[in-house]
Amino acid sequence: MADLVFGLAKSAVKETVNIARAAIEEEKNLKKSVQRNLMLISDELEMMHSFLNVAKDEHASDDMAKTSVRQVRDMALDVEDCIETVVQLGNKSRCWHYALPSCLPLPAPAATLQDAVDRIELLKARVEGMGQRSMRYNRIGDSNNHQPIRQMQLPAEADAATLGVLLEAREAAKKHHQMPDISDLIKSDSSSTALKVVSVWGVGGDLWTKSIIKDSYDHIITMDKSFEFFAWVKLMHPFNPHEFIQSLLAQFYRNYRLQEGGPVEVLQRMEAMLAAKEVLLKTFTDLVSDYKYLVVLEGVSTMVDWEVARVHLPDNKKGSCIIVHTQLLEIASLCVGDADSQRVLEMQKFSGHSVCAIYKEDKNDSEKTMMKAPSKLYRFDCVGRMRDLSILRNIVSTPNHEVVSVWGIAGIGKSFIVRKVYIEMESAERGFVKFGWVDVSHPFNIRDLIWRLVLDMDRNSSHKSPLVIKDPLKRYRRLLNFWRCLIVIDGLQSTEEWDLVEADLVPGLSKRNSCIVVITNEESVGTYCATGRDAVWNVRGLEFDESLQLFKQKVSDKVGSSDGLSDAVIEQAKPIWIEQAKPILHKCGGHPQVIIAIAESLAAQLKLSPEILYDWKRLNDGFMHELETNGLYRSLRPLISTVKSFIRSCPDILKPCIFYLSIFPVSHCIRTERLVRRWIAEGYARDSKEVTAEETATDILSKLVKRNIIQVLLSTARMVILQLKMPVCQVNGFIHEYIISRSMEDNLVYALEGRSSIISQRTGRHLAIYESWRRDQTVYETIDFSRLRSLTVFGDWKSFFISKEMRLLRVLDLEDSPGVTNADLKKIVKYLLRLKFLSLRGCGKITRLPDSIGRLSQLQTLDIKFTSITKLPKGVVELEKLQCIRACAKKPSVCKSHATQASCLSQYCEHHRPAGTLGGVLVPGEIGGLSSLHTLGVINVSGRKGKAILKELMNLSQVHKLGVSGINSKNSKYLLSFVSGHVHLKSLSVQLHKHNEGCLDVNLSSQFQPPENLQSLKLYGLEGNLPAWINCLPSLRKLSLQIDMVLPADLTALQNMTKLRILTLVAKTFPGGKFNFHGGLDDLIVLEICCHSHSNTVMFKHGALSQLEVLKIRCCDVSSLGFIGLDALSQLKEVQLSGSYKDNVTETLKEELEKHPKEIKPVLKVERGSS
Repeated sequence: MADLVFGLAKSAVKETVNIARAAIEEEKNLKKSVQRNLMLISDELEMMHSFLNVAKDEHASDDMAKTSVRQVRDMALDVEDCIETVVQLGNKSRCWHYALPSCLPLPAPAATLQDAVDRIELLKARVEGMGQRSMRYNRIGDSNNHQPIRQMQLPAEADAATLGVLLEAREAAKKHHQMPDISDLIKSDSSSTALKVVSVWGVGGDLWTKSIIKDSYDHIITMDKSFEFFAWVKLMHPFNPHEFIQSLLAQFYRNYRLQEGGPVEVLQRMEAMLAAKEVLLKTFTDLVSDYKYLVVLEGVSTMVDWEVARVHLPDNKKGSCIIVHTQLLEIASLCVGDADSQRVLEMQKFSGHSVCAIYKEDKNDSEKTMMKAPSKLYRFDCVGRMRDLSILRNIVSTPNHEVVSVWGIAGIGKSFIVRKVYIEMESAERGFVKFGWVDVSHPFNIRDLIWRLVLDMDRNSSHKSPLVIKDPLKRYRRLLNFWRCLIVIDGLQSTEEWDLVEADLVPGLSKRNSCIVVITNEESVGTYCATGRDAVWNVRGLEFDESLQLFKQKVSDKVGSSDGLSDAVIEQAKPIWIEQAKPILHKCGGHPQVIIAIAESLAAQLKLSPEILYDWKRLNDGFMHELETNGLYRSLRPLISTVKSFIRSCPDILKPCIFYLSIFPVSHCIRTERLVRRWIAEGYARDSKEVTAEETATDILSKLVKRNIIQVLLSTARMVILQLKMPVCQVNGFIHEYIISRSMEDNLVYALEGRSSIISQRTGRHLAIYESWRRDQTVYETIDFSRLRSLTVFGDWKSFFISKEMRLLRVLDLEDSPGVTNADLKKIVKYLLRLKFLSLRGCGKITRLPDSIGRLSQLQTLDIKFTSITKLPKGVVELEKLQCIRACAKKPSVCKSHATQASCLSQYCEHHRPAGTLGGVLVPGEIGGLSSLHTLGVINVSGRKGKAILKELMNLSQVHKLGVSGINSKNSKYLLSFVSGHVHLKSLSVQLHKHNEGCLDVNLSSQFQPPENLQSLKLYGLEGNLPAWINCLPSLRKLSLQIDMVLPADLTALQNMTKLRILTLVAKTFPGGKFNFHGGLDDLIVLEICCHSHSNTVMFKHGALSQLEVLKIRCCDVSSLGFIGLDALSQLKEVQLSGSYKDNVTETLKEELEKHPKEIKPVLKVERGSS
């Protein structure tokens, strides 16, 4: 949990300090005593924040440290709540009795503002008391105090990680009459001349492991006369090749002389050889090339250790052997290699100590009874990866791509995909001659990286030792000069690391069209390194259907190969285990490694009982806990460790937003605007002198997307990079489960789901009620709501969900919760006076807002879209802090949890279908008084007061997004007057009334000034030609048009918009039934066409839409739709077909896409839905 606890605490303290400072400066009516106390509190919290900054996450490894940090965080949040209360009471003392935070230690409700001021005094004492206990902070920051604790924890971690291995190893050992010895393993393969590697690792004590190896080593020296040279070497850091060779050679001579019974003359010989390094190198090279040797490598802790040592010990085809001593199971397995033929065996067991060996089984020996080692490390199938492989082959083979980057979330399979292509290129004649793969070690060392890279590139050359290479960089450039090279750099973490790599490794690539492939977790690093955007590839998780396919394939293979289960029994049980697996697969996040591990676990259970899966409910309920502690999933622990490091490395500003994602159910489709507005209400994003809170929150969202923590649906990678369109997103399932396991442990988020029962300590800052919960009022009333900041309801609403104790509630999110009534809304307004975010979106039973809505003086966001509300009450104008009003009277279909990307596409189109019937709401005449408002819409101005409302808009100078309906020839000039020269307006949506032809036309030579910062424009119900001023919008990137007929003049106007990126066209008919794109729109990335007539043809001429990546076709009772020239769209990646249409439309589209000249054909996504 250390990965989140520090980040959350630092963010909370920092924000509280900012709020305290702001309260001192801005609230002039506060008592001087309050201001003085706030200064003392902010100073003390600032000091706490400094302590947290110097403390490291890894130091929060014990209960006392975690408790200290949690107390600091909770204190900061309490102070923040109390400050806001005092400020609110100071401004509006009439509502004090609703806003007092009950979390503070007063026995009775306050009666005056003075009581709230007294609470600040008490909080000051709490803060000072915590500050005086400085030993807590010193303990967190003192790494020396924690080192012994970490060392003591290592055996416990090893026990948990290797429990399953030991069970398998002991089962294998039972098949032998006595405990085997390492010498037995070496003798069992005496007929082989290949180099043998035996890895030995132990649990419960390293000295015990070394003693077992030493006994076997001495036995082999004494009894096995086939080995001619012996040595035992401890690997030192930093690695020194001269000392390594010197130590080996000295022991070779000493042991050889002792074995022969001759005098010991080692020192004299060594002194002579040291005088000439060339003699030393030649002597050593001759020995390890011509004689059978046995070497023990002590203390191999990383693969870097193994690689540098292995370079000096070649496979001389004499039957030589290397014994690897390590404390890590993973290293033991990777050193042996070839996971499919590995075997594991317990060598010794005594008083909690266990020593096991991993070695490679002789493929010709079918009588072996040793069990397979559970390495299964990084073994993936190609299910769902064929497109990735094909695209990467194409990218790497392109001559101009000097640097290619592959990015994606940790553990998703990037290295597997690159390795697959790398091996193909190496084994086939694909133009590359030299190959090198290097894993980036940390702390980063560029010289070490170049040295290991050159060793790998020279592995098949005559250079048998790195000592021959005096200057690795010079050798690298020589290789580039003579050969076409393919180089992979795996694990780059930052742009600073790439700057160092680029300076040394990139010059010279172009001479022979060599290529460097960079593998990284972050999009920002990938795009920074790559030659161009076409040289960047994002590896995403498997789609759910692909995950299910991989899962079924793995289970069938494992169960089908077992004894005792007939095909009939397997087929009968299959529907049962598939249904039980589906909710678990959603939590895998498309990670092949996780899916395979769970499939193999299921297969093991099916062998015992084909009908009943005992452990699957436990796995579903405690997914991450099971993966971390159950020995069946030990192969996933490196992945979990990688995810933990990945989360820890995120900036502190992102961590509160990351854990906040655990509020939403797994695979839930989340509107990005919903997430952004909630983060603002929670204080995770605030206004500053440079940027607005919304811009900050959007930037946070973008950073989470670029880290693949959040996956944007309905968007291509380029759209994400350009931040063009991110309407709907999902949290990666595996990351989601990891976050949940941490946030619930820390009492941050509490979720009611399934059959949640009464337990103690039921509390949290955020409460989520899932659709699966049984709505038990008795259980609900046991929850402590005194510190609750957000309440989110998924599924049915119940009136008892609102409690008087929720005085600190900031966020109430009831989106798509049926059952919310007008009476419930009155209760909400009465008790929840601290609300900053209120979403009633999709609550169709609500017909009106109460007149008392003005009591919510802190409200920033009001979302009443898709309710039955048609008019806003006058009380709305009292909401001085209101920033966003979302309103629209149309009920959409509900986006369910566990939705696929295709179903999200269909539902999103239903939500955003520009049918011209989206009715706005009436607003009070004083709406112009809401000076903080920057998002407003959709408002209805068709009535007699419409002109006055449009005039009021002139006072809203900060509006960024505006949506209006009912525009006609009588009121359009007032809208145009508002739009003219508006410097902040970025998005404008206009729904026109009937008979509106020419109402938006304006003389450009007049005083009308097109808004220069307008980026998005939507015009619905347009009759006649497009307004001429549309072509004068320099920043326009998104255009959506609903029109009866697209005229030739309109097509010409559209094709002149060279900077447009997204275009949506909704038309009943096209001229002659044809929509012809013959040029222009050079930067267009997304084209959406909505067809309403029975027969249409869409034509693309060569050279038109040269950058188009996504083509969306939405049909409404379309019987015939032709496509001509799809093969002319050179950058086309994806075609989405949705709505109602005949089957021949799909067939026609498939045929056209098959004709596309690209090796990787565009993907067709089909979704039928109601129109």
